[in-house]
Amino acid sequence: MKYTNEDNIKKIQWKNNILLQECLNNLETYQIISDDAIIRQIVKIASGIEIKRRFHSDIPMIEKNHDYYIVWDNERVPIIKCKGNDIIENWDDVLAVAFDTCFVDCESEQGFLIRE
Repeated sequence: MKYTNEDNIKKIQWKNNILLQECLNNLETYQIISDDAIIRQIVKIASGIEIKRRFHSDIPMIEKNHDYYIVWDNERVPIIKCKGNDIIENWDDVLAVAFDTCFVDCESEQGFLIRE
């Protein structure tokens, strides 16, 4: 029951986060990642010292036909998976959710961080 309450609280926080909601509404398709093992693996990649760092003004290194995990530096928003094409088309909305945004390629498990 405790975990059910925590999940409900998270979902309420997500719905109240206007920037997150605008981003999700603009993405054509996405999947919210809820598997703890996958989340730990993605966060480990995203917080690794070998991750490439870029600025918002840099040209995105996103491959249109790849799937990516998006990890924002705000713990109160979920990690999502979506297509590179959706990310490119909604670049500003995706980056607006948090100060730092990390993209992890689902195939290569390589990531890069965009700092606003």
